[in-house]
Amino acid sequence: MADVTITNSQITALDEAGDVTANAATETTDETAQDFVYTPTAQANGVIFRVVTSAGVTVKINEGDEVFANNDSSETLTSGTYIYHFDLGKYIDSDGEVVLTFTPTGTSEDLVNDCALSVEAYEIDLDTQ
Repeated sequence: MADVTITNSQITALDEAGDVTANAATETTDETAQDFVYTPTAQANGVIFRVVTSAGVTVKINEGDEVFANNDSSETLTSGTYIYHFDLGKYIDSDGEVVLTFTPTGTSEDLVNDCALSVEAYEIDLDTQ
């Protein structure tokens, strides 16, 4: 399983359009998980993850190892579009990364061909105004 590095989309000003990058799954082996790795840039005030899937997946937000670390958080998603906004301090690790692990829920399904999974990260940095 190769990791997918999430390309960040930044929101730095109100009333402005910005570029968005959809980070697609690359795992084509049935019933195999894939990590999506997010590394904050600059001084983001927060991040919103947008997840799009066409079939069921389990998402696990891996426990961080910093001072305010939280336990792993997991949820099963059905086909659709979802957003997550959470305290980065609870899930960031000592490498400065947040890892989201996605696993197809269906037997003989993979993240590319069956789930068409993609993840977007919207960093919010409005201190630049």
